[in-house]
Amino acid sequence: MRQGFTLTEMLTVIAIMAILMALLFPVFSVAREKARQNSCLTNLKQIGTALTEYAQDYDDVNVLSH
Repeated sequence: MRQGFTLTEMLTVIAIMAILMALLFPVFSVAREKARQNSCLTNLKQIGTALTEYAQDYDDVNVLSH
């Protein structure tokens, strides 16, 4: 009974892994960009909420008008 892998088997596995990585990389890149956009949108909403609450607490004085 033989032990280990042959060079051909190793190269085949490496080639298949490289092809899968090449196919999946753009998918993960798009997902990462969408997550970044969602995070940015959430931050902007929080800033808007904070500015609105500030104006309500200080007799409708806008913090950006100073």
